[in-house]
Parts: sequence; structure tokens; C-alpha cells
Amino acid sequence: MKLFGNTTQKSGGAKPASEKSTYSAASVAKPRVAVSAPRERKQTRQPKAKNHVRRTVAIVAPLVCVAVLAVGVIAAGMYVSTLKTIYPGVSVYNVPLQGLTKEEAAQKLKESGYEVQEENVGASVVLPDGSEVTVSCNEAGLAPDSALAAEAAYKIGRESGFFGNLMNNVKLRFAETKVTNIEYTRINEDALHTKVTAAVDKYLANYASDGYHVEADKITIIKGASTLSQVKSDDVYNLLISSLESAASGKSFVSVQLKPEQTENAEDINLLEVYNAIYSEPVSSKYDPETHAASASEAGRSFDLAAAEAAYEAAKIGATVTIPLIVTEPEVKQADLQALLFRDVLSERETKISGTANRISNVVLAGTTINGTVLNPGEVFSYNNTTGERSAARGYKLASAYSAGESIPAIGGGVCQGSSTIYSAILRTDLEVVERRPHSMTVGYLPYGEDATVNFGVIDFKFKNNTAYPIRIDIVTSVDTKLFNVKIVGTKLDDITIKVVNKTLSHTKATTTYQEDSSIAVGKQEIKIKAHDGYIMETTKEYYDAAGTLIKSVVVGKSNYKKYDKLVLVAPGEDPTKQTPTPPPEPEITPIPVVPPTPTPPPTPTPTPPELPPSEN
Repeated sequence: MKLFGNTTQKSGGAKPASEKSTYSAASVAKPRVAVSAPRERKQTRQPKAKNHVRRTVAIVAPLVCVAVLAVGVIAAGMYVSTLKTIYPGVSVYNVPLQGLTKEEAAQKLKESGYEVQEENVGASVVLPDGSEVTVSCNEAGLAPDSALAAEAAYKIGRESGFFGNLMNNVKLRFAETKVTNIEYTRINEDALHTKVTAAVDKYLANYASDGYHVEADKITIIKGASTLSQVKSDDVYNLLISSLESAASGKSFVSVQLKPEQTENAEDINLLEVYNAIYSEPVSSKYDPETHAASASEAGRSFDLAAAEAAYEAAKIGATVTIPLIVTEPEVKQADLQALLFRDVLSERETKISGTANRISNVVLAGTTINGTVLNPGEVFSYNNTTGERSAARGYKLASAYSAGESIPAIGGGVCQGSSTIYSAILRTDLEVVERRPHSMTVGYLPYGEDATVNFGVIDFKFKNNTAYPIRIDIVTSVDTKLFNVKIVGTKLDDITIKVVNKTLSHTKATTTYQEDSSIAVGKQEIKIKAHDGYIMETTKEYYDAAGTLIKSVVVGKSNYKKYDKLVLVAPGEDPTKQTPTPPPEPEITPIPVVPPTPTPPPTPTPTPPELPPSEN
């Protein structure tokens, strides 16, 4: 019954509380679900609101962080962009520069010795023949500049924009950066171009047209050298510039080889043409009258043509063929000649000038003109060519001259004394006399046999310098001293002395003759021709060694002086040879036995020399 009573309660609904706990799971479901539905929705909305907040926070928080970070980045970027100092980790040649302004960095570099460029820092371009164009960085003007280097260091990390610069600044804090794009002071292009052009021109002078290079003792030929002429100044210049920049950057010396392209079909060189081009005879030094010193001497050059052709034929294209030169030294080298020039007085003679003032003036003028004349080996001295024609325009005056034994006035009379004194000096040397003629009659200022007459255009006096060294004729003369001094100056290489001996082969005495002349007053006389004895002289040169021993005697010539009788002009009828003298009274004579005289043979007639043209006495 209780059982049914409980069910009713369930249905009458008297115990709601016990019903909630008891049937929480198995009582009438649907009505409970329907009644409790509003409560279930309220319970579900509350968790949804919490999730929404969470999601909002999750979204906003990162945005705030990003905003904060962005603000920080912008602030950092703005800070970095306003920095006036070099970024961290930047250095130049191991000199740290971070945190320094450009001015501070430049000063620090300068104090560290950055701008000091060593002399051995430079570059060299080696040309195909081995010659070099070498320039130091200092010479080129390529020296480090502290200000330019500081500027380059300052630019590190600053050329990537706002954010890029910020990132570079951060990166540089963890890795050291050395400035490599160093800038230098500007190269002296004009001076460098001039040096390169000169070197290339010198190079091309040897190779551009000939294809061979001549040195002191050899010739070098690069087979296929036609390509070597392609060297250009601009190529050498550009290569040198780049090498100098590398040298300056590394503070070192850079050497590079210029290699023109080789051609397989190189033109063959004509060695016979090379031989003819370089061949020369040795040239001895001689006295240069313009410089008054020894001229340059040159060695002769040649080479063995057959051996050179064989060596060239065996060489490969591009190979260097060396041909030894045959060098023939000159007989007289410049240095040797200079030391010996005019070292010795070979001979000296002096004569006294007499006669009229005009004659003295003529002799002095001729000597002054000749003074200092130099003859190189092999040259011939000509008295007439040296003094020139004796004329009033040249300063010569009227003075006595010989003509057929008679003294007549002539322009330049007396100049024979100059030629005679020089000849007398030449006799005492071993110089070769080329032309000499004695006067027609003897002269009083030199021993017979030692004179030399001259007449411009007709008779000359010449001698040759047959020694190995120059000789000079020094003459000292003046109208005041009335002396004519001659020195033959040259180079004496032995101890031989020469003595001149003049031997009389014949002597013919002059007589006096008279000639009647209506122009002569009665009782007066005039000497028209002075008496001159006739002579035939033989001149000999005797050679003696240092001990005074006669080595040899050489007859160098004969001088035939014609006899001229004294000719006296008298008035008609006063020729004493035509007047018969009045015999004195005969004294008484005691007879003496007469002894027949011994017959005297007639004298041998003296040959009469041919008449000579007038001399200038």
C-alpha cells in the first residue's frame, strides 16, 4: 500500500524537495528539461563572454608589443641617423675609429703615421725587352690622405637607408670592419704620362722598326719581334696606374709584366741588313778646335754574320737570340788623348825682325794670324791658306821683297820671315815637310839652308802632322820686341833629339859691277843690287838617343842660293872699270932672273840655278 501511496505523492506532487535529489537522473525527464531550459542557457552565456575577453587580450597584447617595438626601432633608427661619429667596429689599417667624428678620425690617422708613404712603395711595368718603367707612389703623388680615409670610414654602414643603416650599426657591433676602398690624393697625371711616354719611345726606338736591340757588347733579337712594336704608351700608363693603386693600398711594391700578343707567322729579320746597320769603323779621338778638347772616340762594331744566322735559324718563335759583338777599340781614346794634348814642346826657334816699320808690321801680322793653329793627325799646314792673301784690306803694307836679286816694294813684304822661322822649327821635329823652297838668295835672320820662301798663289810652305796626336803652332811676336818666337807644341813619346846640320857644298863670291845711268849725278853712286854670294847648302837631320848616341842621319834637302854681284849705278863716263889708270913712274929695277910661272888650271864653273819667281822676303 505504501508503495502505491509513494507513487501518488510523486503524482500529487507533495514532496518537491525529496523529488529533486531522488530523481535527479531517472524521474520524468522531459518536463524537467523543459522547465530547466532557461537556467541552462544562462549557465552557457557566462563562459562565452570570458572567452571573448581572452581573445581580445590575445590580439591587443601583441599589437601593443609591436607598437612599442616599432617605437623603439624608430627611436633607435632616429638616434643612429643623427650620429655624427663612425659606427662601431670600423678601422683603417688597424687604427680603430669607432665613436670618432670624421675630423677626430682624420687627426688620429695622421698621428698614427697613416699618411707616411715609404719610398719603396710603388709599381713597375716590365716591358717585353726587360726594361722597366718604375714609379714610386710618392713620385706619382699617390699618397694616403687622412681626411679621405676618415670620410670613407664614416660612410661604412650609412648607405643602406633608414632601417638598413640601423641594421648595419647593429651588425658592426659584432664584427670588425676594415676600410678597403681607401682614397688617395690625386695622381700627377702629366708627370706620369711624360715618364711613360719617354720610356716607351726609347723602347720603340729599338724595336718598332728594326726588331733588335744593340747593347755595348751584344745584339739581342727576339724572334717574331714584329709584335713587340705594338706596345702603346696608354697601355703602359693604365697598367702602371692600377699597379700603383694596388701598391698604395697594400703599402708594397708591385711589379707587372706587359706581354703583347705573339704571332705565329712572325716576319724573319734580315741579319745582313742588321750587320750593315750596326757596322762601324773605330773612330779615334782628335782635337776639336771649337771645344779646345779631345773629341769623343768610338769603338768599331761588327759580328760574325754566319754564326748569327745559324743561331737565329735554330731559335723558336719568341726566343731571344744573342749575337756577340766584335768590338774594335780606336787607336786613340778620348781620355788618353785629353791627358796627352799639347803636353810637350817639340821644338822652338826665334828670329829677330829687322827692316822698316812696314816690314816689321807685316811679319807680326802673319805670326799673329797663325798663332794657335792646331793640326790633327794627318792634317797639312799651309802657310798661304792660313795667313790668306797678303793685301792691304787684310792689313798688310808695302815693304821690300826679292825679285831677281833686286829688292822691290810689295804688299806683304817680309812675311817670308814667318814661314822661314816655322820651317826652321819643323826641321827640329820629325814632322813631314810637304812643300818648301829656299829663297833665291841667302837671308840674314837664319842659318843658310833653313829658310822657306812664299809667294801667295805661286810658292807655299807646307808640312804634315804625321804623329798620332794633335800639334799646335804657338807664336809670340810684337812690333815692340821685334822678335818672332815659334813653338811647336804636341806630344812627345820618345827621348830622341834632333840636331840640324847645314853643310856648304859650294860657295861663290860675288863681285862688284857698275852700270852707267844718266839719272845719277856726276860723282854720285847708287847701289841697285847688293852683293850676295852664291851657295849650295845641304841640310841634314841627325837623330840622337837619350844617351847622346847618333842613331841616324837623314839628308832632308839642298838649298841653292844664286850669286848676285853688287850692281852700282854711276854717272855716264864714271864706270871705273872702263877708265885707264895713269901708270906711276917706273922705278929703277935690278934685273932678276925670270922663272917661268906654273900654269894654273881654269876654275870649274859654278852651275847657275834657274831664276825663281819673286819672293816675299
